[in-house]
Amino acid sequence: MTREQEPDCVEGLDHAWTGEGEGGCDENPGVWSLGGTAFKFRRHCRFCGVVRTEIEHGSQRNPGDEDTTTYEVGTADEEAIAVERRRLLRNRMARARRRRGRAGASIRAAPSWPRW
Repeated sequence: MTREQEPDCVEGLDHAWTGEGEGGCDENPGVWSLGGTAFKFRRHCRFCGVVRTEIEHGSQRNPGDEDTTTYEVGTADEEAIAVERRRLLRNRMARARRRRGRAGASIRAAPSWPRW
């Protein structure tokens, strides 16, 4: 199924677009030259598997040529989803620990007498 609007990713995650395994050139996976200044970019989300295909015509376009972006529904990668959720949880916990540490440090560091 092809769509023109970006579908939502798996609940609680943002899309993580990558061109790995999509073909194209070795230096820039998922990219093809269509001639002149036109390029095709094909990326997929590491989590939900949605495929995003962008056609950009560049500066040497013909009348009526418009840049397009389409999305194809894919299949989710449960392992990648689990890894990303664990990473997000670790980051959230680390931020909370840093916030608690800063708050405690500022209270302890405050002198009990005025400084002149």
